Order: sequence, then C-alpha cells, then structure tokens
Amino acid sequence: MSEDALLDRIFGARPPAPRVGVTGPPGAGKSTLVAELTADWMTESEPWEAAAHLSVDDVIEPGATRDVIARALELAWGSRDRRVVRPWTR
Repeated sequence: MSEDALLDRIFGARPPAPRVGVTGPPGAGKSTLVAELTADWMTESEPWEAAAHLSVDDVIEPGATRDVIARALELAWGSRDRRVVRPWTR
C-alpha cells in the first residue's frame, strides 16, 4: 500500500497538507530534528497560541458553545421583540 493510500485510509477525506521529508546519513540527528520540529509545531498549533496571535477571536469551552453563539447573534441582531406584529389585529 502506498503512503498516500495509507494516509487516505487512516484519515479519510482531508484537505491537502504539506509533508516534510528529512534525509541524511544514519546518525546525523534526523530523529532529533524531527522530534524538535514536531514538538514546536504541536505547541504552536494549540488554540490559545492562535488566540494570542489574534488569529481567532476567542477560545471557548465546548459546553459553552451554545451560549456564546446565542450572545453573538443577540449582539449582531440587537434586541428584538419576539412577538409577531400583526397590523390587522390592532
């Protein structure tokens, strides 16, 4: 099975992502380099890192999602009377 086929089987449909290959003679420190790069990339991909760089507006707990969305819609749409106005009943 090819590497691409294996990745497709493991992850299914996914957007294209870059892959990096490191080559060199044995004992040149490739594993150490890959481990350091992976650790750096994992740290930089945390949601609060993106928030710190203003790439996202907020990091919320999953349980608070409904309340946050409701508040955002309320702010965007403003306060409205939820009753239906029927001018013919006045």
